[in-house]
Amino acid sequence: MKTEKRNFTRITYNHLADIKYMKKYLSDLPIQDISLKGCFLIIKETDAFKENDKLEIIIKLSVKPDIKIKLNSRIIRVNRKKGLAVYFESMDFESFQNLKNILEFNVNEADVQKINKELMNLWSKKRGHKNGLFK
Repeated sequence: MKTEKRNFTRITYNHLADIKYMKKYLSDLPIQDISLKGCFLIIKETDAFKENDKLEIIIKLSVKPDIKIKLNSRIIRVNRKKGLAVYFESMDFESFQNLKNILEFNVNEADVQKINKELMNLWSKKRGHKNGLFK
């Protein structure tokens, strides 16, 4: 688990994602790390991307490929020749549950409690659906 000045616990997550971006579809992009509200996608060719551009991220779960996590997102940083830092603006409730499960299954018990606390803080401050957490 990485600890930086972030609001949400990030985990290393070696998995692939597809993205829909400006009428283009890119598949099998590696995810470097992920949290409840964002991730870092490894993309070598970043010239076409700009901060604040919108994109949809689709993560297929390896254990159940028919289940997809769909995340309406915004690029918050373009790291040239490395990738994109992305903020999750909204998702449906099922995607949220699956994302939360991914995080919980990949950390120890103390970090599960920390993730649940982060979730409660997010929910109590913004009332969940009103801040765009859920569609």
